[in-house]
Amino acid sequence: LRFLSSQDLFSVSCVSNRFSCLVNDRKIVRYLDLRKVYSRTTDDFKTFFLPRLRCRNIEHINLDHVYWIRLPSFVVKLKNLNSLHMLGTPLTFLQLKWILTSCTKLQDLSISWPDDMESDNAKQWVGGFSEVKTVLSELKTLKIMIYANPMPLLELLIHCTGLKKLVIINHHARKFFSAPRIFSDKEYTLNFPHLQELIIDHLDGSFPLYLLAGLLLKISEGCQSSADWETFWTNTPVYINGNTFDNVAVIQKCSRVFLTLTPQIWDMLCKAGPLHNLKELLVTGQAPRSINLTSIIRSCPNLKSMNIMCGLNITL
Repeated sequence: LRFLSSQDLFSVSCVSNRFSCLVNDRKIVRYLDLRKVYSRTTDDFKTFFLPRLRCRNIEHINLDHVYWIRLPSFVVKLKNLNSLHMLGTPLTFLQLKWILTSCTKLQDLSISWPDDMESDNAKQWVGGFSEVKTVLSELKTLKIMIYANPMPLLELLIHCTGLKKLVIINHHARKFFSAPRIFSDKEYTLNFPHLQELIIDHLDGSFPLYLLAGLLLKISEGCQSSADWETFWTNTPVYINGNTFDNVAVIQKCSRVFLTLTPQIWDMLCKAGPLHNLKELLVTGQAPRSINLTSIIRSCPNLKSMNIMCGLNITL
């Protein structure tokens, strides 16, 4: 049974009581990948996750883009869940908090940001994550997909003090933002003392850049105390309202860096000096300024790999 796909396990579990008991085995259901179980309905999911023993033995589950199933009703039964992936799956604020309250052993979480946290009625969720701050502080990896104003993420991030990897990506920005574009009557202080990988990937060209840049500036304040950096990845412009995101110390520590070579980034790299830890460099160019990479490569004596993602106005 361990050789069967997760979709086949749905069918096998319905053959008989004996087969159902076999599927409950931890070696079989510990890792479940349900991303392509297109033929299964909500009722099929409810039936499969009915046995308590089966739910107790599931530790890792991937539900990315399973948008046609009402999820929290069975996810909250997985008390020993260590890794939960739900990118592209609709969630509300209360559903997310319900999952965090029930799955107290989570260390790896991937979600799409709840739609209702983009509403003007911030009273329903501001401060709401403080009830699950113990679970959030134990998270090691957090990946979030955003559709609109990213600043409400700060409500969640202030509690994620144990993160080693933080990934924020955007996808298909809403045509009209229901939330205020400048978010924050409240002052947020972030702290990521253990952060090793920061990835803020600007996928959608129509997404308002200044919103992601503002979030990046805020996150950078919480990253200053992190000791062991491995990856720094951002293709978001780092200049907003006269403030420059200056993380020379982070880049000096990293072994893997991806940057869009804006004038501000170029000046920051020149200021950084020799980058002895850097082994992998990924860059994109930006018009109208022409960039010569020769001086950067000379400052990286241990560089093993370089990838020019977009060679616009880049020479060597």
